[in-house]
Amino acid sequence: MASTSSATENRVRAGVLFAGAVILLLLVRVGGLHFFWVPLGLGLIYLAAAAASRSRGTLWGPGWVLVSVGLTEGLWFHAQRSADSFVFAELTLLGAGTGAVVAAAMRTVGVAVSSMSLAMAVVLTGAFNLAEAQSVPHVAGNIWLYTGLLALWAVFLLARRGVPDRVAG
Repeated sequence: MASTSSATENRVRAGVLFAGAVILLLLVRVGGLHFFWVPLGLGLIYLAAAAASRSRGTLWGPGWVLVSVGLTEGLWFHAQRSADSFVFAELTLLGAGTGAVVAAAMRTVGVAVSSMSLAMAVVLTGAFNLAEAQSVPHVAGNIWLYTGLLALWAVFLLARRGVPDRVAG
């Protein structure tokens, strides 16, 4: 049986993820936020969920990777540059690397960061960027997909009933 503390952490994390999904969806669909700011929004949601739930590893790495990638990509597109540029790929890689460095630096001040979640954030960012660049149906520009995945993750956390968040490596 899992501890009450872990169950509480999961509920808090799930609440922030779900609220963040709804807010991001509304900002894009109703508020007119450009889709290119979505990675930054996702990263901020992850960091908020990590901080609110006192995460022990799984959210800090992806949060920093997405914030950093989101800033580099958002500023690139905000300047009305094309994603077809080779420089865009380099900037995205620079953003992912910078986010990974920030997450790794957090370890030096005692914040646990999961190596697996950090690596998965880089892999999934690359996969989703590739799908976006190739205009894959149901992925490209689909805010419902990204916010739906956040909401689904929140439901999964609530169903876990307090299974602790473990740091892998």
